[in-house]
Amino acid sequence: MAKSINYQRGKNLIYKIYYKKNPKKFFIGATTQQYICKRFHQHITYYQFLKKHKKRLEDSKQKLYDFVEKHGGWKKFKCKLLQMIPCKSKEELTFKEFECIQKEQPTLNVL
Repeated sequence: MAKSINYQRGKNLIYKIYYKKNPKKFFIGATTQQYICKRFHQHITYYQFLKKHKKRLEDSKQKLYDFVEKHGGWKKFKCKLLQMIPCKSKEELTFKEFECIQKEQPTLNVL
């Protein structure tokens, strides 16, 4: 049985992180966090941890983090809410995220 990931009001978020100078350069993610600003801050914190410990990821986030570093840091990026969706499982949220990625064709996700 899939583990429930609903937070208050049963909404989950699909968000976009984009480069202010060129909004066509963007990443799409999903979270169960109530606020996208909190999720955006988690990306920043995790990026700083990886950089400090000289570690790399083997997933879509590494492409985003490399782009952020190459283009002047997190102050040049913004986070925007795309959708609030009710989900009953992590699998359902992942599927909704995948649908959004297929539709929007982000440049900073690994497809």
